[in-house]
Amino acid sequence: MNIRILILLTCALLVGGCVSDKGESSRAQQKQKDPEVGMTKDQIIAMYGKTDNVQMSSEGETWI
Repeated sequence: MNIRILILLTCALLVGGCVSDKGESSRAQQKQKDPEVGMTKDQIIAMYGKTDNVQMSSEGETWI
């Protein structure tokens, strides 16, 4: 009887240790998608795709 309880507890711990948190992976993906200073236009387009809304100013372009 004690051996069955021990085996059951061990299996429960092994299965519980394999659970992953999907929220963490989505946060990691969001961080990966943040643009960084020094990236080229081509890199940004590859990450987000082209935009139809580009505003020009004396400071440069703003993509929305």
